Order: sequence, then C-alpha cells, then structure tokens
Amino acid sequence: MSLVRTGRIAAALLTATTLVGCGSGSSTSATVPNVIGQTLDAAKSTLLTAGFVGDSQDLLRGRNQLLDSAWTVCTQTPGPVSATQGTTVDLGVVKTAEKCPGRSATPTATTGRTAKPRPTSKPKAVPASKTTRSAVIPGAPCDPPATGVSAKGKQMVCATAADGGSRWRSGG
Repeated sequence: MSLVRTGRIAAALLTATTLVGCGSGSSTSATVPNVIGQTLDAAKSTLLTAGFVGDSQDLLRGRNQLLDSAWTVCTQTPGPVSATQGTTVDLGVVKTAEKCPGRSATPTATTGRTAKPRPTSKPKAVPASKTTRSAVIPGAPCDPPATGVSAKGKQMVCATAADGGSRWRSGG
C-alpha cells in the first residue's frame, strides 16, 4: 500500500471518528455520495469521508473482494439521497474487466431495499449418462483455469474473451 493511500485512509478514519464523537447523541444526516463507476477502494474511501460505511457484494458469482482496487462499483443502495451518517451503503461490484449485469452495461444508483447478488445465468443440468457435473453455458462468465462440458456434451474451457472478461468457449 502506498504512503499516499495510507495517508488518505488515515485521514478518512480520523474524519469519521471525529464525526462519530461529535454531537449530543442526535443523528446527523448527509447526502450519500454517488460512487457508481468508481473502483471499490475509491468508493469506500469516498463514503467513509462523508460519514458512511461501504459494504460490497459481487454481483456475478458471490466472490470475495480481496483486492478492492480490482473491483468496480455497479450499484449502490441507498443511492445519492439524504441518510443518517453511519448508515451502511451496500455496493454491488464486478471485477474491473467485467461488465455490470442488468439491462445495460452502464452502472446505476438504486434506492430502497438492498440489492441481492444475481448470477447472469444458471447452468443447465446435463443428463447423468454424460456427466455428473452441471453444464456450462458458452459465453457465460467464468473463473480461469477451468474446464467443463456444455449441455450438448461439447468440451468447454474458460478463456479470455474479446471484451477482456473470462468466458466459456469451446476447446479441446
């Protein structure tokens, strides 16, 4: 971690600690910053500086976010509205090379209830006579190195696609 980043985090923590310690017990409201499109580490820092806490979930496959700078924020709940400082903001994220799921590739802020991670597609079961594993769907996101079999029995491999993401494709 760089000294600049460490300094920013320390300043954000000091600000948040100061905000929590102030006041006469009454809650303070502020506008939740819009962090859609930012890397996860930048989004968490922005939220912390404004007095909020960011909690992230992978929108595609439920993976853990070990390196926050490798993830991009697609959704946030609550969106940019007035909220009590200290509120947890749920962030829906994907790996930086992946597109945000949904109707469009453009990230959007959401308000209301917490968004649940949704896989982009569910594998179909292959008859037991062919294999005991679930079938993979050609073109669906995957985590390399991996191999699988399509519903039609075709050998599949997880490889980098033209969009930079990892996708299932036919292989030998």
